[in-house]
Amino acid sequence: MHPHQGTQKPGYFSTRGWPVDFMDAQFEWRRLFAEMLGTFFLVFVAVGGGMVNARFGGKVIPLTAQVSAPGLMVGSIILFMGTVSGAHLNPGVSVAFALRHDFPWRRVPGYIGAQLAGAVLATLFLVALLGRQGAAGLTLPGPGISEATALAWEIVLSVGLISTILGYILGGPEHRADERHRRRHLHRARPPDGRAG
Repeated sequence: MHPHQGTQKPGYFSTRGWPVDFMDAQFEWRRLFAEMLGTFFLVFVAVGGGMVNARFGGKVIPLTAQVSAPGLMVGSIILFMGTVSGAHLNPGVSVAFALRHDFPWRRVPGYIGAQLAGAVLATLFLVALLGRQGAAGLTLPGPGISEATALAWEIVLSVGLISTILGYILGGPEHRADERHRRRHLHRARPPDGRAG
């Protein structure tokens, strides 16, 4: 438990830079539920488009909607639950944050479990609604593409995704404003002689 956790108001930052309520263990179930629900919505939208088209004749959802919907869903998830869990939605993002010491390692297994649970539940829900639709909704290598080539593409795209997230979240204007706020708060908390209190 953070030493100042009981004395600081929500929204203040701990000495590690995280909001104090984000460090409070009593809210861990909320964070895990938010990760599970967010991943459920993302997989439901990303996989659902292909499955709906396979079930109802192939042209019900246009390709532009199928490729735009997951991005719009991620944006929506970040807006409505990003402050609860960070909206990682992907084990690679959770691990990347932990590697940079921007996320506690002790939370990584729970986050990954919640993300996997959300993905599985979304898939089961789609199958219950639409039935099995063959390979519809699956991300499979295209004709003539080897598994090794597909894996290389996935690695490159995942690095790009994680770099974009880390660059924006940790280097964007909101983070810089939060960092300035945190430094002002820590500066005010120090005694006049500059020693830590």
